[in-house]
Amino acid sequence: MNLGQFKQATQDMAATYQLWSRFNQQALPLLMMSGYTDQIILTPHINGRLTLADLRNIPDNNERNLLIKWENQQQLVFGYHIQGCQLYLG
Repeated sequence: MNLGQFKQATQDMAATYQLWSRFNQQALPLLMMSGYTDQIILTPHINGRLTLADLRNIPDNNERNLLIKWENQQQLVFGYHIQGCQLYLG
């Protein structure tokens, strides 16, 4: 999923949703590690406070892919689900 697709799919959701993902059966909040020319890398971190508003506020290039990277693995974000006030990316 690229940033533009993500923004469009989540446009009617509350901007305050915190972004999380699951790693080895453990739920962890996400941080934005970096934004490169062609991708935006998100990474799990115990102190992660990334919100839907943070991704919506990234300007310009909506063609950049959203990737989740942990340890030596990475995966393209292909969807999400809502649990409480948390938006889980996967």
